[in-house]
Amino acid sequence: MLGYALLALTYSHGLSRSKITNLRILLFAVVMAGLYAVSDEWHQSFTPGRTPLISDVGIDTLGAALGAGTWVWIRSLREV
Repeated sequence: MLGYALLALTYSHGLSRSKITNLRILLFAVVMAGLYAVSDEWHQSFTPGRTPLISDVGIDTLGAALGAGTWVWIRSLREV
């Protein structure tokens, strides 16, 4: 969860210099990190001893939402 929070926070930071609204930054970061979580679980299906779980995708995406939300919150505080 922490890794995906940091991934989404990094995506958000990368987009922060653009003219994109905070909501779009949040959505883009969460979707991109969520897609990475799906690909990671798919990759686990080819690894012996590992089981892909949809619940892991949900947990990772929740972490991404927390990370991106934290970045948007910090960005909004700096704009005040």
